[in-house]
Amino acid sequence: MSLEKIVAEAMAGRPLEMKEAFAEEIESRIQDRLEEKYVEIMEAKKDDMEDEDEEDDEEDDEDEDEDEDDK
Repeated sequence: MSLEKIVAEAMAGRPLEMKEAFAEEIESRIQDRLEEKYVEIMEAKKDDMEDEDEEDDEEDDEDEDEDEDDK
């Protein structure tokens, strides 16, 4: 549903249909925003995990260098 339908129903004097159209539009917008937010969070989480993996690799390399220096 669109805002145009909500306005049309309101101007036609059909409050029940207007309420239903409004509810559908709000639900649709909320669902869209939740999906966008989910994608953002998952991308951020993926980036964080990649950063942690890189840090772990760097720490492992440093540990190996220290082990070689001890020999």
